[in-house]
Amino acid sequence: MKHYEMLFFVDYYLNTHVKKDDHVLDLTLGNGYDTLKLSTLASVVTAFDIQEKAISISKERLDEHNIKNVRLVCDSHENYQNYVNHVDGAVFNLGYLPSGDKTITTKATITLETIKRLLEEPDLRFILVTCYQGHEEGKKESLLLLSYLKTLEKPFQVSTYQMLNKTDAPFVLLIEK
Repeated sequence: MKHYEMLFFVDYYLNTHVKKDDHVLDLTLGNGYDTLKLSTLASVVTAFDIQEKAISISKERLDEHNIKNVRLVCDSHENYQNYVNHVDGAVFNLGYLPSGDKTITTKATITLETIKRLLEEPDLRFILVTCYQGHEEGKKESLLLLSYLKTLEKPFQVSTYQMLNKTDAPFVLLIEK
């Protein structure tokens, strides 16, 4: 199994679980691929990134496809509640901007706190988190999230999609309500 198979799983899940009237969040915009995908499935997408470079790259990508149902926000995902009042689903693709500065990464404690707040959203149905363990902060982030998510009880179900024989391979966490 290659890394792209993780992406197939995420793609399949989004295709089968995002509804046309949903408001979904892309909490780690990056190069905008997840946002573009979500824009074809949901009525409203709000996408966050702390880097202006990610915002401009993604804006170009969305403009090329004439996408109008996306709001791009240059802010940390921890502040999502300042911008939205309804969440049906959320997507994280953790780590760093692939074409950017690899020292600017998502942070374990911030990501965990954001997930905890999302779990309190009354209409939330799912959170998909792609974790990358190939760098130091990614390892910390993965361990912290796994440790916390194992403690969740009803109404949540948490599952992982991963390669067991590749220790640093990316994996996907799925939280459903």
